Amino acid sequence: MRAAPERRRVAVTILLTLIALAVTVDATAQDDAGYRVPDRSLVDIIDAPKTPSFSISPTREWGVLVSRPGYPSIGELSEPELKLAGVRIKPGSFSRSRVWPNNRLEFVRIEDLESRVVTNLPESPRLSNVRWSPDGEHLCFTNTTPDGVELWAVPVATAEARRLTDAVVSLSAGDAPFWLNDSATIVACFRPFDRTGDARPPAAPRVPAGPIVQESIGTEAPARTYQDLLEDAHDEELFDWYFTARVGLVDVSGNVTLIGDPKILWGVSSSPDGSYLLVQSLHRPYS
Repeated sequence: MRAAPERRRVAVTILLTLIALAVTVDATAQDDAGYRVPDRSLVDIIDAPKTPSFSISPTREWGVLVSRPGYPSIGELSEPELKLAGVRIKPGSFSRSRVWPNNRLEFVRIEDLESRVVTNLPESPRLSNVRWSPDGEHLCFTNTTPDGVELWAVPVATAEARRLTDAVVSLSAGDAPFWLNDSATIVACFRPFDRTGDARPPAAPRVPAGPIVQESIGTEAPARTYQDLLEDAHDEELFDWYFTARVGLVDVSGNVTLIGDPKILWGVSSSPDGSYLLVQSLHRPYS
């Protein structure tokens, strides 16, 4: 008769111990809810810098080593992304998403392998669109910040980079900045400068203006499948907002000359002699 109460006491003690252990494990799991970092040796392997790309100048005298970090950060991968008309952009900076930025530039002379590391780069650089001038004496490139895209240039002679514009360049519209054949002028697309203060992209309507209507003529019409098509009026408004830009000319001193009115740019190119620009723009109604 005395054994039964003793067994109950032992069972209760074991149950309370298991409950305490479960609570402890749960608390520990909550404390460790963040990202877990493996052993340092594994981190060094994954984060090892990638092999730099190499671009030779038009004169074949110099080349540039363009280096990039091991992998994009969690913060960069988690940035918002818009998918409009087959183009994926970062709305905060008016730049293309899923682009692997670079973080270091180094000139190398082909004849004797003399190297010059580019100095005065921005803090935490995110460089892309590295382009040689036709005479091989300068490089231009873009630097993407949380607020936008800046245009930079660096002469080979000093290897000291200089920012030419504020974060007002648009990489979602038109083409990336490129040199004219005078080697002194860069063509770039700019966000409308009047979007200041409280200017915000169009907000999605809370209530639909009407039903979504699709028409079919009842016959098969095989066609290519396109990604991220504009689906409604709000998509069209966002497309207008992020792709409206203005063509501008930038000299190596940072002086900007805007050309024409803002429009929905799709492409910009130069004539062979640099006297003309061919500007492609889109107009409603969109397909």
